Amino acid sequence: MRDFVTAYYPDGPPRDGAVLARGVIGEPCTGTLQRAVPLPAGVNPSVRKATLFTYWNSSTETSCALMDNNTAGAKYMVLSLCSNSFPAGMDQPCIVDAGNFTYYAGEVKLYATDYATPCDNVYAYMRDSAGKVLVNHNTPLSICD
Repeated sequence: MRDFVTAYYPDGPPRDGAVLARGVIGEPCTGTLQRAVPLPAGVNPSVRKATLFTYWNSSTETSCALMDNNTAGAKYMVLSLCSNSFPAGMDQPCIVDAGNFTYYAGEVKLYATDYATPCDNVYAYMRDSAGKVLVNHNTPLSICD
């Protein structure tokens, strides 16, 4: 497992007031696959730059995300998972993995003690070494009303 990372958010997320949660980075995702999204969103999977995988484990009440790097070589990637259901007056619990990764960013996981829900917010970002943004995607972990 990797330690928590304090990340630079090139486009702002997570929301202001977010705090690092007690969740972990690098612990395998378990539960049911909720999404497998080729990124950038809407592209043909054959030309994707990354693939975002999200999971919800209802028995342990954990949310988890992983972003595969589908390009050749390392890219700067940010993957954050933030609780969408937390007590009033509390800063938003978030877990973040950021850095130059050849294979993937994450896994990032929130636990029940972090107020994890199937509707937690996932932010995925990737840029190349010249600073060109390849992925900038925000989505709920699962299909939420």
